[in-house]
Amino acid sequence: RGGTTVLLTIHQPSSSLYECFDQLLLLGKGGRTAYFGGVAEAVDHFSALGRPVPPLWAPSDHYIELLSEAGTREEVCEAWARKDQRAGPAKTPQPETLSSMPPTLYQARVLFPRQFLRTKRTYMTRVQLKLQLGLACVWGLIYFQVGAGLPKRVDDYVGAVFFIVAHWSWTPLFQGLGNFPKEKDMLTKERSSKVYHTMGYFIAQVTAEAPLLLAFPLLFFCIVWPMAAMPWQVFVQVFAVMCLNIQVCSAMSMLISAVCMDQDMGIATAIVVMVAQMCTGGYFADLRNLPAALGWVRFCSFYFYTFGAITRLTLEEPFGADVHRRAIEKYSFSEFGYATELLCLAAMSVVFRALAYLQLRFTKQLRFS
Repeated sequence: RGGTTVLLTIHQPSSSLYECFDQLLLLGKGGRTAYFGGVAEAVDHFSALGRPVPPLWAPSDHYIELLSEAGTREEVCEAWARKDQRAGPAKTPQPETLSSMPPTLYQARVLFPRQFLRTKRTYMTRVQLKLQLGLACVWGLIYFQVGAGLPKRVDDYVGAVFFIVAHWSWTPLFQGLGNFPKEKDMLTKERSSKVYHTMGYFIAQVTAEAPLLLAFPLLFFCIVWPMAAMPWQVFVQVFAVMCLNIQVCSAMSMLISAVCMDQDMGIATAIVVMVAQMCTGGYFADLRNLPAALGWVRFCSFYFYTFGAITRLTLEEPFGADVHRRAIEKYSFSEFGYATELLCLAAMSVVFRALAYLQLRFTKQLRFS
């Protein structure tokens, strides 16, 4: 009555619901057609085959009974195959979509609340809160007032910087490894039905997790910083560098998650990648002593740039260039300067995000098998 065609697949409809149908399609095993036509004509069709509707039976129950038994199912399907079929309408090109997609930023704005709530449930848990509070207290006690003992405790000071950087590199990396695998089925369905563009979803995910990644680091810093007697005059600058470092690790996590689409494989891959990044960062080995053909790998490590920037901020600014020079003389940290180091970290974040987007956009793992 409203000029709308309704297609409905149903199993064992009631008699009242069956009477609402205009056309009836009965399918046997393998998708073979047993009948296709008007509901009223179906009774006459099966009566002509010697399979009339028994008295007091609902037609739908009778048809289901016929198609449930192999012998009668084969009989009615063969009978329909021999029947002269009326010609159907000519095929017409199928449009890709019935309506144009809204703008990408509008899609991202609509998807943002969903991604924010999902990411919040994953990142901001009570277990994570207790973990970060516990680790902050442990490291605060181990490196208690290390900043007040300079220059005598300069090696301990560099160790404290290392553990802070390492902790807030591993944590954001592993937090995001399950993001795409957990949503794989949903992404496959929604992408195939063209609910939104991949770019809209990607922007929503990146913007949703960006503020959530910084909540626990800020709490951690507020506990460790006074306990370790780190210089307050560079607190904001150091935290800003760590925020950029966290974004790099989150982008790397997103790339690994998009490539692997499996959390277990993602964890194994992330461990290998992070160990390589850490060992080439200049803390465990002085890569300046390696041949040039190998020593260049340190320039590909975000640890290299983060260590360089943070040790300079926390040592040279408050305690002088001599203390900074003494502290890093046996380490191959970056000495390029703040501008270059921050630019390299930002570039890494952008490159990893771009590669993650391209992987999501063109992956074959988000298709129905």
